[in-house]
Amino acid sequence: MFVLALFVCIYVTPSYAFTPQTGCLWISQGERIRVSAGEAVVPVKVEFGRFPDGLSDLSELAGLRVAYAVNNNSASAWVWREIDLQSRDANGYMPIAVREGDSILIYAHAVSKDKSLSYSAKSSISRFGRKRPPRQFDVATRIPGFIELDVLPAFHYWRQTGEQLKVGIRGSGDQVNQTMLALDENMPAESILLGRDGYGQYTPPDDIRLNAQSAQASKATLLVAEKMESGIRHVASYSLLLHRNRFQHRNQIAGALLFSATAAVVLAWVVFRRRKAGF
Repeated sequence: MFVLALFVCIYVTPSYAFTPQTGCLWISQGERIRVSAGEAVVPVKVEFGRFPDGLSDLSELAGLRVAYAVNNNSASAWVWREIDLQSRDANGYMPIAVREGDSILIYAHAVSKDKSLSYSAKSSISRFGRKRPPRQFDVATRIPGFIELDVLPAFHYWRQTGEQLKVGIRGSGDQVNQTMLALDENMPAESILLGRDGYGQYTPPDDIRLNAQSAQASKATLLVAEKMESGIRHVASYSLLLHRNRFQHRNQIAGALLFSATAAVVLAWVVFRRRKAGF
């Protein structure tokens, strides 16, 4: 079973349509804690404020809900589970148990107290590799008004920088603009152009700071977009847990030079030995 730590928070950036009063919700994964073979636990934490460090009080929001949908086989039905906010520990964490083979979609939703702003957050959890996608889950049947961001492939155990993703926004309403924003804890904000169908391409850039860390190191990246419907501004996010690219962090030029130099030395030694032997 796997446990995952997730966070829901609000972010503001001057390069996007947000103001300090709007922000967004997001979900982040913490370190997976192995419980037994095929099982782990991950705490879930709901936060509110500027990504990643500018936190505000959750009491500023109303109607907060946190839930997740589980699919243990691509052909099976989704199982919906609400998370009891009263189960939070002293640090605000709520544990999610993950079994081997689980595909999990995590959702958080809240509104501003004057009901003029609606916040939706989403993330995914996968056990191993790029999993065959289960049947699409319609969260709007469980949380009315939820505006959902898509990331394809939907389930990937080891998302990494340099991996091209198809990203988009689903749900009713009109897009506020034709861009999605990528907010990275190490990198400048990046705008992603969306087509008329609400989808575009995003490749998380190589990150020198992440590359300098251990092979297991990861960071949070948040995708954010907006829609307007019936006078209500909907702010939606999808949070990614990104690892360093398994190849980009390597100094390929230096490696090529070292290989060439080694080959030249070996060749020279062979020629020298053959000449000395009289060949």
